[in-house]
Amino acid sequence: MRKIAPVLIMLAVLAGGSYLRLVRLDYPTMGSDVMVYYGICQSGASPGELMVNSPKHIGDLPPLWFAAHNAFLQWLNLEVNYRNARLPDALIGILTLLAVYGAGRAAGDRRTGLLAALFVAIQPLHVQMSRECYFYAPIVLGGFLAIWAFLHLASAQENGRPPGPAFYALAFSGFLLLTNIQISSWNFAAIFALALYALLLPPAFRGAASWRPVIWMTLGFFVIGVPTLLSDWGMRDAIVSLFGERKDYWHNIFGDRLGNPWLDSGRILLAYVGGSGGLRLAASVFCLAAGIGALAVRWRTDRQRRLLGLFAAGAIVLLIALHMTSSYPMENRHYANLFPLLAILATLGLVHWSDWLLARIRKPGAGALGAVFILGLNAYPAWLSTHLDWEPPYAKVAKWADENLPAGTIVQCDRWYTPWNEFRVNASSNVQYTFTVPNEPIQTYTGSRWRETAKEFIANNPLAAYFENKTYWTRLGPWKWPHDQFARRQDFADDTAARLDKMGLFYRTRQLAFPRDWIPVTIFYNTEDDLVARARNAGQRLLCLFGSGWEYTKTQDYRDWYALRQTATATLHNLTPEPLRAHLEVRGAAVNSPVTLTADSASNTVFPANQFWTNRLGPLTLHPGRNEIRLENLSGPQPPGVLLVQRISAREN
Repeated sequence: MRKIAPVLIMLAVLAGGSYLRLVRLDYPTMGSDVMVYYGICQSGASPGELMVNSPKHIGDLPPLWFAAHNAFLQWLNLEVNYRNARLPDALIGILTLLAVYGAGRAAGDRRTGLLAALFVAIQPLHVQMSRECYFYAPIVLGGFLAIWAFLHLASAQENGRPPGPAFYALAFSGFLLLTNIQISSWNFAAIFALALYALLLPPAFRGAASWRPVIWMTLGFFVIGVPTLLSDWGMRDAIVSLFGERKDYWHNIFGDRLGNPWLDSGRILLAYVGGSGGLRLAASVFCLAAGIGALAVRWRTDRQRRLLGLFAAGAIVLLIALHMTSSYPMENRHYANLFPLLAILATLGLVHWSDWLLARIRKPGAGALGAVFILGLNAYPAWLSTHLDWEPPYAKVAKWADENLPAGTIVQCDRWYTPWNEFRVNASSNVQYTFTVPNEPIQTYTGSRWRETAKEFIANNPLAAYFENKTYWTRLGPWKWPHDQFARRQDFADDTAARLDKMGLFYRTRQLAFPRDWIPVTIFYNTEDDLVARARNAGQRLLCLFGSGWEYTKTQDYRDWYALRQTATATLHNLTPEPLRAHLEVRGAAVNSPVTLTADSASNTVFPANQFWTNRLGPLTLHPGRNEIRLENLSGPQPPGVLLVQRISAREN
């Protein structure tokens, strides 16, 4: 029975962990990065194409995870939907529990392994990252494999045995996942490699035979890591991260920062144990303190504990140092590669505490009861995060815009990355989304005059809506202009994310980097009646708007245009009680060939090819109130050339 009990416990842990990672896997997705990766699944690109020609599809990210994802979907002939796109990561999250058991047992004993597996099975942040089409689940798996390999080697050395095939399998698998998934785990991979060499090199100098493991490990790491580092994406990402626009080390250490990096890091580390609110915060502090105590009391007598402590200290210090120098606000997910160390450390703390209680109280159930209580603080939030009705704000925005904004409305987003990627998947066909300027970080935005860009766009397109997610309020402050420019607004909040974030259990949270109002988003908009009323109040006699039939486009230079292919309309409001005579002014450029434009078949003008030009059409007679002017592209041959129009306006004769 004693031999069967651990097996039954582990099966129960696997069953519970599997439930939390697979239940309701088709809930609405969230996160801008996830949208990009989901789009890669939808693209149908083959694994070979993704590996060979990755920049075309992926940009500067390693291709392994994407290729594996698409291979899973294509080889099993699975439909690309939310559930199936997330399924590989969910399975990796379940597989991780076995690696956790192995690493925990190597760090202590079978009891430690089982408790560590249970801890990870119900840890809310790991449950969340196992339920997204994202690469943090395999990074965590790589971390546990690395710890297992490290402790396996230490144990083999202590028992006078050379490292066997199991060590190489664990070490190479862990190193592969840590170096070929995402650059954020390279620091952990470096610490892992250095730790192995620190164990292998001293014996090697004592005998030639001991060089064999060093040689095998070096060859394996070279084959796995060097091609990755020297690849186009690897070198570019490494250089940009170290020396490019993403980081400015000394400025960020001594200058403007997004929050307190020490407090920020501390809260993130605690979130990976039990959360950062209420009892969970206290439990997190207790578990980590107990874990450090477990290492300290056996520091001199237990070589494995001592080595594990040094390994953990090196990894944690390095990551916090990178956080200190990063201009990008660190989120919980960026500390995912430290989660394996924190999980093992917390488990050792629980075991040590249970043994301490048992030695003094002499009641076998006391320590176990306390451990169950602490773990229970994680179990409920883990269950909660999978069972809440979760509709991300961008999905709400898309649904609302489809139902409430006129067909063809252009919605300008206040930044590129998050809204743009979210709306690629969530957006309806009724409206079209665009963005201010092309890319991050904030230096690009400020250098590109992104707020001025928004103003110019709305000035030329007053019926366009404006979407604000407040990301840059921390740096630039709130913006009054949308409140003055638009008569109407609609707010959307992610109540579920806010609830989890408050508990410190939302692995995307930026913790202290942003205020709590980063979660709500807002659409500002005007109706045609609003614009007419404003024009009347301003004493205008004419109001000119884009009408129907236009196609919106953004050219490669990030200019915004309305394309006229055949016919479209301009809406002119005569705000006087009498008929008016007016000319229509059209500012635009003909693409590749001249375009002849007519207004109500009464007036023609020609736009030269590939020149930015302003032409007048008219005179037109405008009746009081609303007038629809039909614009027609008369150029030939068929199909006619395209006229890109930036602005239309009207002037009295």
